[in-house]
Amino acid sequence: MIILGGGLTGVSAAYWLALAGIDCLVLEKHHIASGATGRNAGFILAGVAEHYSRVVTTLGREKARYLWNLSLENHSLIASLVEEEGIVCDYRKSGSYLLAISPSEFLEIQETVKLLREDHFSSVRLPEARIAEVLSLKGFSGGSFNSYDGELDPVAFVRGLASAAHRKGARFAEETPVLEVLQRDSSGVRVRTPEGIVEGEILILATNAYTPLVEPSFSDKVFPIRGQILSTTPVDARLLDGVVYADYGDRYFRQTLDGKLVIGGWRKWDEAREVGFEEETTDSIQSKLEEFLAEQFPLANVEITHRWAGIMGFSRNGLPMIGPLPGDSSCLVAIGYTGHGFGFGVRAGKILAELVVNGKSSAPLELFSPRRQSLSR
Repeated sequence: MIILGGGLTGVSAAYWLALAGIDCLVLEKHHIASGATGRNAGFILAGVAEHYSRVVTTLGREKARYLWNLSLENHSLIASLVEEEGIVCDYRKSGSYLLAISPSEFLEIQETVKLLREDHFSSVRLPEARIAEVLSLKGFSGGSFNSYDGELDPVAFVRGLASAAHRKGARFAEETPVLEVLQRDSSGVRVRTPEGIVEGEILILATNAYTPLVEPSFSDKVFPIRGQILSTTPVDARLLDGVVYADYGDRYFRQTLDGKLVIGGWRKWDEAREVGFEEETTDSIQSKLEEFLAEQFPLANVEITHRWAGIMGFSRNGLPMIGPLPGDSSCLVAIGYTGHGFGFGVRAGKILAELVVNGKSSAPLELFSPRRQSLSR
C-alpha cells in the first residue's frame, strides 16, 4: 500500500494496516505531522463543525447521532492508543465549552443541548452568569459544557503513533514528495518521487486540503482554508480547564498542561484572504488574537512566543469524504474534515485499513462518499 500524507489520517491508516500485517509505505513531502495535523490547537471534539441542532435539521436525527457516535469512537481510539502505545502527548479528557457570542447563537446552543441530551449525549446548558463564574470570561451570551471532549499535543501524538506503526512494520519516507501518479488501475499503482518510482496495489490519499493538487477531480469538493494561532509563555495560574470553542467554531482557545495559552481562529475577520495554500500568518488576524488575549486575560502577564498558520481541508457539505475514489477502487481517500480532523482522523484511518483488509467497513460509507456534494437527508 502507498499512503500519500504523513498527517493524522495517513499515520493512522499505516498503523492499522501494519497491525493487520499489511506492508505499507507513507510518503510525506515534508515531515510527519508538519501540515495541518501539527498546526492545529489540539482539540478533540465530538461531531462536525456545525451545531448538533443544525446537523439534525439537515441530515436527520439518525445520521446526526451516528456522526457524534463515530467521533466519540474516534476519541476512544485516541485514548486507547495513548495508553497502549505509551504515547506521551499531554492527552486529557478535559471536556469542551461551546460558547455563544450573541443571544441568537445561544438559542441554537440551547436547542443543541436539548437534542444531545435526548439522544443520550452528555451536555449541560450554561447561562451567561455561569460562563463568567466558571471561566471568568466576558462577552459571551451563554453556552454549554460537553464532558466527552478532550485535548492533546497533536504533533507529539501523531509522531508517537508513527513510531508505534513503524514498530509494527509500517515504513515512512519523509521529505519525499510525489511528483506524479504514473499509474492507477486494477493492476496496481505507480508514483514517481525524486528517489525513484514506487509501486503498490492501492493508493491512499490522506492529503486533505492538498488533494486537488494530486487528484484534480476534487478541485470542486475540498478547499484550502487557513487557520491562524498564537501561543504564550506559561501562566502559573490555571485559567482554563477544558477547551473553548465559540462563535460557531470561528474562535477557539485552551490552556495547555504546562500553562501556555493557545488562541486561534477569527477567520471571519478577513475571510477572503484565508482561502488558499499560503501558510504565513497575517497582521489582520493576529491582531484580533492579541486583542482577545488582552481583553480576556489581562492579568496573565504573558508574552506571545509563537505564531503559526495551517491549511485545513473544508468539504462542500461539512462532512469528511472517506472511501474509494468514484469509479476507481485502486484509490482510497479520507479528506475534507472541515477543521475537525482530530474528531474523525484516527477512525477514518481505521476505515481505510478495513477497506484494504476486508473490502468493506462497518461505517456507512454512503454518508462519507466523495460523490456527495451537499449536506442533505
